[in-house]
Amino acid sequence: MITAPMVATLLVIGTFREGPGIGLTTARFDPATGTLTAPAFAAEAANPSFLTVAPDGRHVHVCNETWPGNLSTFAVDPTSGALTPVARVPSEGKSPCYIELDRTGRFALVANYSDGVFSVFALDADGRLGARTARVAIPGSSVNKDRQEASHAHCFVTDPSNRFALGVDLGADRIYVHRFDAATGALAPHEPASFAAKPGAGPRHLRFHPDGKFAYVVNELDCTVSVCTWDAERGVLTETQRLSSLPTGFSSANTSAELVVHPSGRTLYVTNRGLDAITTFAIDPATGTLTALDQVPSRGGKPRNLVIHPEGRWLLCANQDGDSIAIFAIDAATGRLTPHGEPVAAKNPGCLRFVPGP
Repeated sequence: MITAPMVATLLVIGTFREGPGIGLTTARFDPATGTLTAPAFAAEAANPSFLTVAPDGRHVHVCNETWPGNLSTFAVDPTSGALTPVARVPSEGKSPCYIELDRTGRFALVANYSDGVFSVFALDADGRLGARTARVAIPGSSVNKDRQEASHAHCFVTDPSNRFALGVDLGADRIYVHRFDAATGALAPHEPASFAAKPGAGPRHLRFHPDGKFAYVVNELDCTVSVCTWDAERGVLTETQRLSSLPTGFSSANTSAELVVHPSGRTLYVTNRGLDAITTFAIDPATGTLTALDQVPSRGGKPRNLVIHPEGRWLLCANQDGDSIAIFAIDAATGRLTPHGEPVAAKNPGCLRFVPGP
């Protein structure tokens, strides 16, 4: 179990709204009691739908999911938690929906949903988003004519070795693998160039297991989770299991949204919008395969995003249509979730990120 000092942790909240006085909000989470303060306005931003935090906690980098898209950097005051805008650059695509830093914290990887563009940006010496170092657009489509008429980039991450960058394309049912240069931020072609998901699956987000041997993909459209082995030497994903994230017999409309792996590596959590629940899976440590444990109501409509507190004892869920953030205690032995307290009111929350430090 990962531990951290028992102090209130700053939480930054992104949303799908724009206008005067609308954007990022912040709150304080107390891991001793599992309580969250009411979110307070922190900085104006247009549709800050997804965000990532620098490892030192000094900056927050945000996707402005607009058309054309922008990326914004905010400085974090370590004492007050105030956010100050310090940089904004074009995302080099339309509707950026995902941003994450590479393993060195020197480059930001961005997925632009509407035109299927994956891009990389360098961070300058002051930690702000700066020059673009790579841009890749691979036209594609798949069998769902409503959602997969074109490429739709939805996630872009580096592997644990930081030698490969994996771009998840919901529209093409593909996960593209590129060689990543951690010195320059450049991308280079790789062979095999991609992993093919089941037609119509709609891969959305990818997460690696802490040991680096396995990767998990949540498939938005067919509401499944793919378990893959990851060959770190060859840069190859191989699917070993695919299972539903829904309970047996559920037949109503649903799309899966987020998955997170517990830092212990023993459990995985997936949100389902329609079912409006979080599914908990146990992870086999030897094979990486999953066993569904249960589904717990998300306590709000359209659960979009999850975050686990660094201490590993708490999970927070952003209920986008429920206008709330729900808190769950994580059982140390089983990984099962138990609702804790009442959901905290938050307007259209889309992304939750804890800030390291006091």
